Amino acid sequence: MRAKHPELHRPYKAPFIKIGAPLSAIIYIIMMTQLDMGAFLSGLIWCVLGLIIYYCCQNRYGKSANQELNSNITKISIPDDTEKAKMDREYKIWCVIVALAVVAAIGLYVVPYFMT
Repeated sequence: MRAKHPELHRPYKAPFIKIGAPLSAIIYIIMMTQLDMGAFLSGLIWCVLGLIIYYCCQNRYGKSANQELNSNITKISIPDDTEKAKMDREYKIWCVIVALAVVAAIGLYVVPYFMT
């Protein structure tokens, strides 16, 4: 979107994306090294199948979906103050829930190492 439509107003930017994305990738790689070979291979197979389906659908439906998206881009409206305040509250609640889920997941993953 930034390359095709640099003129569009973007009021939202994902926070901590430069930290969160690489950290997530590192955590997933560490978790994958802990899998047994059967689980790793089945996950790899599902990943490859998902990529094949994605590229097949991209070739078949991608161009018309992009044209429809481009025609809808100009219809985006900026929310009023009450709607923005409601969205900000929902975003803060989402941040707290995600933070708690991350702490819980890390705890469930790290605690067994200290138990042995």
